[in-house]
Amino acid sequence: MRLAQSIKTWQVIHMKSIYFLSNHEQCHKNQEDLLLAKACENRGLHTQITPWNLSELDSVKNECFLIRSTWDYHRHLKSFLDRLEALEVNGNQIYNPLSLVRWNSDKIYLKEMIDQSLPVYPTEFVRLDSEETLREFYSKNQKEGIVVKPRVSASAYGTFLLSSDASEADLQRAFNELRGRDILMQKFAREVVEEGEWSLVFLGGEFSHAILKSPKTGDFRVQEEYGGKSLLKNPSGQMLNAAHAIIEFLPEVPLYARVDLVASQKGALLIELELIEPFLFLEYYPESIENFSQLLCYSKA
Repeated sequence: MRLAQSIKTWQVIHMKSIYFLSNHEQCHKNQEDLLLAKACENRGLHTQITPWNLSELDSVKNECFLIRSTWDYHRHLKSFLDRLEALEVNGNQIYNPLSLVRWNSDKIYLKEMIDQSLPVYPTEFVRLDSEETLREFYSKNQKEGIVVKPRVSASAYGTFLLSSDASEADLQRAFNELRGRDILMQKFAREVVEEGEWSLVFLGGEFSHAILKSPKTGDFRVQEEYGGKSLLKNPSGQMLNAAHAIIEFLPEVPLYARVDLVASQKGALLIELELIEPFLFLEYYPESIENFSQLLCYSKA
């Protein structure tokens, strides 16, 4: 399925209920989930917010599941994917589809996009068996600093910024944490600190809204839990074109997607594509809550 087939591909089979998958910590506490659930209820769609690993879900059949605030999935990836597969075997519909979730759960998908000449921030992928691998990459990019993180990661989990004045202890700490793991390495995107990181949200394959996220002074992480700030802003045409190219690359239209970009000297470049459990900044653009709930009143053919 491609975007050219239009948003109408979602509006086929009416649903009466839907499960929102969360985790034990966020269940019934995540404001974005609660706002979206309320909008669905107002449209007559019964919602139930539940932890993704709840054993009672084993018996649920022929229902719909929306992956929402499952923000611990990267720590339990095999169990998480097994759970989604079991739900699918029981005839349940999952959004985003399990095939997209599997593909997006490992950041090696960025290499696939790089190989297809898509606008992706330069990234190297290695298995960190040798400390020398990390030191060589740092030495080549010491002026700007580097970012290293696991291929399976979320919310800056396991992410290290080694700045131009990183100490021997900093390098050793990063290596010890990531040793023996499949990781990605990037030259630090100075633009994230200077301008911020853009998040473009797509619902049903169509652009909804954009957020500019900025880290607090002295930090590089743009997530609000680390003191970052977020602001609703209109993206440039270049940003929109880059985001559309990323979405159009996918084998099927995602129900929801967040395209994280940085404005570099080489144009808008993808930092990460979020198809599993992204925070969608719905509260920043209230119209998106109604649009998303309308999409959820229908399932894909």
